[in-house]
Amino acid sequence: MESCASQTALDAFMVTQLIDNGMEPIAKKINRLYAKLQHVQDDEAMRKRYARQLQHMLSLAYRLVVQHRDQLTECIDTIDHDLKRGVLDGSGDVVTPTPTATSSNGRRRGFFDEEILSVGSHVAAKVARSHELWILARVISYNSLTRMYVVEDVDTGEDDDGEGGANGTQTAQAEPERRHHVVPRDQVKDLPADSLETDGWIHYALNQHVMAMYPNTTSFYSAVVRVPNPKGAPYVLVRFDDDADEFGSHAPDRKIPFRFVVPL
Repeated sequence: MESCASQTALDAFMVTQLIDNGMEPIAKKINRLYAKLQHVQDDEAMRKRYARQLQHMLSLAYRLVVQHRDQLTECIDTIDHDLKRGVLDGSGDVVTPTPTATSSNGRRRGFFDEEILSVGSHVAAKVARSHELWILARVISYNSLTRMYVVEDVDTGEDDDGEGGANGTQTAQAEPERRHHVVPRDQVKDLPADSLETDGWIHYALNQHVMAMYPNTTSFYSAVVRVPNPKGAPYVLVRFDDDADEFGSHAPDRKIPFRFVVPL
């Protein structure tokens, strides 16, 4: 089937304007500069300094908005062109083959004819019996008779000051000790992005339920996909269950690296 330019334009639009929007870091800097400007009303030199920085960031924001507008206009024109060429179907959807996730992991089969995850591969493992605590771990071994994995927590458990262990005696040269857990096979999920073929991809649908690694942690939590991820998108935009912002009143959408999203 003839390749449709609309799909390429839509994918680019979704990545740059919905999933990995460059406006977010600029907006944060603008807010910080504006707050600083409000606190130096009596210092003329500092007011001028922050005002110049704020003017610069606003200029960057304006240029980015113009780029987004131009990209959106180009996307609309491309879709209109493909519609006139008959490349789109009657509903206005882009006619493309159904995407599939493919892999070539070469995993061996166990006693129960199940896939055995390779030693050293990263997984999401449920390590708590009383509640849903899934962590990023590394496979150490597998017992095909008991169907149990030994996994290693990738988090060293170091304190904020960099000293590990309960007594803080770890030296900078010492290898940090990592916790090991014995978990059943059904409480270990591989990271499918790690075993995709070169051209393979996993397309997550709108409102699809997934597990995703929460930002700045090594723990996985339930979430729903907020924006379908086009092929090649570095992030998946999700909303975590029971999440909230710093004010406790709004569940924000969060960008999670594609590798650390697991379908349920």
